[in-house]
Amino acid sequence: MSILPSIYSYYEVGGIPVCDDLVRALKLVASTIADEVRRAEEVARSIKELSFYKLKIGVGSLPSVVASDSSRVFKNLSVAMVFAIQAVAIRSSASGSPALRTRAEAGSYVISFEERGSPADEIVDRVSRFVAKDMEVSTSAELLDGADVALFDGSIFSFLWYGKLPEVPRELRLTLPWRPSTLRDLWRSIARGLLEVRGRVLPMFIAKSIRKSYYVERVLPNAKQSREREGALNDLVLLNYMRRRGLLPRVPHIIEPMYLEKVEELPKPLKTLDPEDRTYVEPLLPVTVTYVAFGSSTQYYQVTVPGRLSPEELTEVLSSLYPYSRSGYPDPLRVAHSRCRVTSREFRLLLAKLGLSYVPTGREPLGEFL
Repeated sequence: MSILPSIYSYYEVGGIPVCDDLVRALKLVASTIADEVRRAEEVARSIKELSFYKLKIGVGSLPSVVASDSSRVFKNLSVAMVFAIQAVAIRSSASGSPALRTRAEAGSYVISFEERGSPADEIVDRVSRFVAKDMEVSTSAELLDGADVALFDGSIFSFLWYGKLPEVPRELRLTLPWRPSTLRDLWRSIARGLLEVRGRVLPMFIAKSIRKSYYVERVLPNAKQSREREGALNDLVLLNYMRRRGLLPRVPHIIEPMYLEKVEELPKPLKTLDPEDRTYVEPLLPVTVTYVAFGSSTQYYQVTVPGRLSPEELTEVLSSLYPYSRSGYPDPLRVAHSRCRVTSREFRLLLAKLGLSYVPTGREPLGEFL
């Protein structure tokens, strides 16, 4: 006997029942997003030109590349939140066998009776995010001897994201070889690691998504004052629209780079750096910003590099990476991503094998077990 009222009807999406109301709500959301993109493209029509440089395919030697990535996974138990972080770095080159380094850390946040209302999810997310970035940098550093370029997933600013840097709660236990007292300790460890990498090879950060648009503000002088008019206009919407109009080529190319010379020109959170923390960021300036398209129909990726690279230097480096990027995205980063990934299901099975299956999650009546 069904306990569902007959007035409910469901769509089957991938074998999962989806209520009509959800479909209607998502249609409204999709329509709103489409309207925002259309408004953005109307604004973009006023832009007639943006300089670019074609990649030089088949020119130069294949560089030795180190790429790293990390993944995080979490599980709520009745007494604690358990999490794990896995980082992988690989080195690829035309000569010599590929090299691989892995590192993993884990932790738990045990909430005492008095503190059961504290935002455990937020605390674990922030600490584990900093730890993951630190692990990516330190793991890649182990493979830099003889390398030319170090590739990182995300923008350089995602590694240096700044904000409130509170104490790490004593209830949060980590397997790190050292105990950070505050998030600032972890932030400074990341910054020191990036400075070390920069002293040995060329670090290059390739981001699939963006938090800040640089070209929109350059080509639209009043962009900051006209957010409502622009709608969803950002660098990626702008570049893809211009390529559809034929204003940008359908061959591998980069956009003319921009340079962030001062701390005051960095994304907003980094403008609030304490004087002591500025000493970690200023040696990375200026930062070169560009976008690259490795294929005729593949998306653009934001590229940020510490230091000032001329358009010719940037074209040379990214041209040398093209043999690794024929699919549209650098293969070393793709492989590092696939090797570091731990799924929620794998994590649950691992916790169960380690003897934690007797600890309730509170979701057993819903059929969710370790």
